Amino acid sequence: SLMGVIQLKKIDQIIIDRNNIRDMYIDELSNLGFVPQNIDNNVLFNCQSVVFKVPTAISRNKLIFFLRSRNIESTLGTYSMSSNSYYLKKYNKVCPSSRYLEKNTITLPCYEGLDPSHIIDEINSFHCQ
Repeated sequence: SLMGVIQLKKIDQIIIDRNNIRDMYIDELSNLGFVPQNIDNNVLFNCQSVVFKVPTAISRNKLIFFLRSRNIESTLGTYSMSSNSYYLKKYNKVCPSSRYLEKNTITLPCYEGLDPSHIIDEINSFHCQ
């Protein structure tokens, strides 16, 4: 479609902009104890979502609800496929690492034109409560 062709012409700049957003989150949230998803330096990362492990002192679910109350959409960072009923029936085993990440990660907004400063400020205000 025409929309796809237009987006492809801008793809390099979109990737740069999204990675800049990710870098801003990392710079501002790391000092609060948020740990970013590890992306190797040799990877050109098309950042569709920004995922962090939430500090243990913060309830990830409460943070998601808090952000939602401020009209900021966020969600859990990843799903534990081994916790899915199909896999549980088939293998009868849950991978503890994936289960941990499902319970303790958050995805923050990352899209063209986003200024994450407001989101960072809201997370800081939640952290200080």
